[in-house]
Amino acid sequence: MIKKAMVVVMSLVLALMCLVGCGGGDAPAADGENTLNFPTEAVNCIVPYSAGGGTDLMVRSVASAIDLDGQTMVVTNIEGASALTGSYECYNAEPDGYTLVSVAPEAWIAQYMSGALSDPLYEELTPICVVAEDPNVLAVAASSDWQTFDDFVNYAKGAGASCTIASTSKGGSNEFFTYGLADVAGYEFTYVPYDGGSKSRTAVLGGENDAVVCQVSEIKALVDSGEMRVLGVSSAERVSYIDAPTFKEQGYDIEFGLHRSIWATGGIDAQVKEYLINAFQAACNDTSCKETLEGLGYTPAFATGDELAGKTATIAADLEKWAALVK
Repeated sequence: MIKKAMVVVMSLVLALMCLVGCGGGDAPAADGENTLNFPTEAVNCIVPYSAGGGTDLMVRSVASAIDLDGQTMVVTNIEGASALTGSYECYNAEPDGYTLVSVAPEAWIAQYMSGALSDPLYEELTPICVVAEDPNVLAVAASSDWQTFDDFVNYAKGAGASCTIASTSKGGSNEFFTYGLADVAGYEFTYVPYDGGSKSRTAVLGGENDAVVCQVSEIKALVDSGEMRVLGVSSAERVSYIDAPTFKEQGYDIEFGLHRSIWATGGIDAQVKEYLINAFQAACNDTSCKETLEGLGYTPAFATGDELAGKTATIAADLEKWAALVK
């Protein structure tokens, strides 16, 4: 009887050892170990603009700092249709995390509102992270008489439609913001769109237009060279590399800018998304990467894709409000 009981006990012990050893699953991974089997090849990040531009240089800076467990991040420029050609390459890609795109959601939202974009990409693609923020500015030629935004506002109130403000494209976030700024400050103006940001700034330097609305990154070099003067920045606080006040500190309650960000195809695996977020966060925290971003005129401001998704409703509400002002 005792022998029989011992056999039963030993059988139970062996069964338990088998369950523990074979487990029905892998043993817990050591801290930092990648158990996803991702990535096993290069990750492609599409820049839907030309090579050498601000977004391109930003993405290449991050790509040089990112650790993808031995794989590389390849940057591919696919320009056209105001960034939509490259955006749709990511939209239509396999949802496996190997195809990314870098666009500010403000651009997609404005394009969707104006009818240039048929799909709400900002809702259908997967936000991975914000790399940097790029607030809007109103700038004038350094040779102009306007030293402050108040000076410009006083001129615009007297000039009415004769006051011209240059920027990029009809139906974009820059146009909507320009009307929102004028509404807050109480002046009339004529919006003059150009096919490209550099053309709009050249028009102001040449005296064809009174002012330009663009982003800090686009104006920094001209400010550094002494050719242009920024009269107001739409950030919550001053940026360290532009000697100019915010609109808010001058009494104009408006805040806006582009969230320079990375997106993946919609429907990617949650673990792959988390892996990419962590990899981008580590890259964006790299000192050399931060210095490069600041040199480009960007404000390093890492935020997760979930945080960006939470801000999207506020961004869309502002743009919708300002879009209603466009004449």
